[in-house]
Amino acid sequence: MADAKIPLLYIASSSYSGSTLLAFLLNAHPEIFSVSEMHGWEYSERETFHCSCGQVLSECRFFRHVSAEFARLRLPFAFREFGTRYRLVRGDQLNRYLTAQLPRVSSTPLERLRDVLVVSVPSFARRLAREDAANLAFIRIGLAYGEARVFVDGCKNPFRLRHLRRIAALDLRTVHLVRDIRGFVLSNKAKWGWPAAVSARIWLQDQADIVRIAPEVGPVLTIHYEDLCDRTDDTLASIHRFVGVEQHPFCGDFKAVEHHILGNWMRHAERGVVTKDTRWEQELPPEDIAAVTAVARRFMRRHQDHPLTHPPLSDRRPGRQCPRGHGSIAVS
Repeated sequence: MADAKIPLLYIASSSYSGSTLLAFLLNAHPEIFSVSEMHGWEYSERETFHCSCGQVLSECRFFRHVSAEFARLRLPFAFREFGTRYRLVRGDQLNRYLTAQLPRVSSTPLERLRDVLVVSVPSFARRLAREDAANLAFIRIGLAYGEARVFVDGCKNPFRLRHLRRIAALDLRTVHLVRDIRGFVLSNKAKWGWPAAVSARIWLQDQADIVRIAPEVGPVLTIHYEDLCDRTDDTLASIHRFVGVEQHPFCGDFKAVEHHILGNWMRHAERGVVTKDTRWEQELPPEDIAAVTAVARRFMRRHQDHPLTHPPLSDRRPGRQCPRGHGSIAVS
């Protein structure tokens, strides 16, 4: 790591891939600090949202400290929106087109042209500069609070990396967290009712974007959710080496230390145990398995040299460092 820069490890993944679990496990290291979703959690105004420490977010000691520091720095902050999300306009879809994914196309040259045009608009440039400042402030506040030196951002979307790259004070590295495509499909079906083939195509697009974008900003380490659960110490050791901290084995209960993690239901669990979710093996019907397999095999036939098609699932090793951020399509 460059001595003059702040080490930032970015978790890039699809949803439902274990990013909250990974954030908890990494935050248990004394030299690492994370809140996982560092752009905040847009909960309903009628909802009482709790931090993983157990306090209502607005009463949490850490987030109250962040609020006070942002006020001192004259940066906007709200407990439902930290001011660290890259947002140029109110409409979510238009904002995505301006800051992240273009409609119906995945093209690095077109995205770079779009980015040049966006920053040429003075009001957009000022807003991006303010959001850069808010992100850097949040990172510094978190590291000082946790007496740590490596910050972990668990926002998952790889397009955010391109914005963080503008912040000269950061030394960016990415951990590409991959979960079996069938687990992702079941989670989407349970929450949103999406057809298996649709979810499979979304997973492929997510992974392709990560493979395409993450290497632009720095080194990439690929790990698998299944390895994180089955070989926790080995997988964590590979990440610890990757960010240059001393190896710190899992103590068996990551809730034994203080956390201020935003994420899924896991933040409310009484004990921090690692439990692998393999419900798809029992709950995903054969027709869904067939649909996922068909989508994945079509992709592999059309893109035989694409990193997502290699290596096969049976050849996985925990924490395999890949210069291009390889993933794998788990079908049989």
